[in-house]
Amino acid sequence: MQVRLKPVSLDDVEALFQWIKRYYEFDHIIFDARSIRRGIRTLLRRQNYGMAWFICAEGETVGYTVLTYGFDMEFGGLLGIITDFYIDEQHRAKGIGSRALKEVIAFARRNGLSTIELQVIRGNEIALKFYQNAGFTCHDRRLMSKRTGRSFTSAPVRVRKE
Repeated sequence: MQVRLKPVSLDDVEALFQWIKRYYEFDHIIFDARSIRRGIRTLLRRQNYGMAWFICAEGETVGYTVLTYGFDMEFGGLLGIITDFYIDEQHRAKGIGSRALKEVIAFARRNGLSTIELQVIRGNEIALKFYQNAGFTCHDRRLMSKRTGRSFTSAPVRVRKE
């Protein structure tokens, strides 16, 4: 089966939005439509933030994935974060996800990313096993986050030196 990643363009905002909505419903993630649309547009306009792809199998779109960029000293610098990786339920367990993930990893390697991180919802043992089989390891840490109260912006991040 032929599997390929098709880059998402600004013309695809609504299609990606619908895929994200399906994924968030599946994983019971809070879905804020306004923030999601703004985030999609920001990502697609600023390729230095990351990439989004539709996952296609035999010419049909069966899912999507998003890889954003970060930096971490522990992992030697620039890293990728798979924030979304979703394949429609009827297309799972057919090798599509494995092939798509290999393409994401190859992209990361070609573009100098030292590591790829991702998150798995607690209790999703199928996803956990899938990523472990692909070589990902769990860390003895808890993910924590805090919203800053600032909305998405397409402006580059600027940090003030104090």
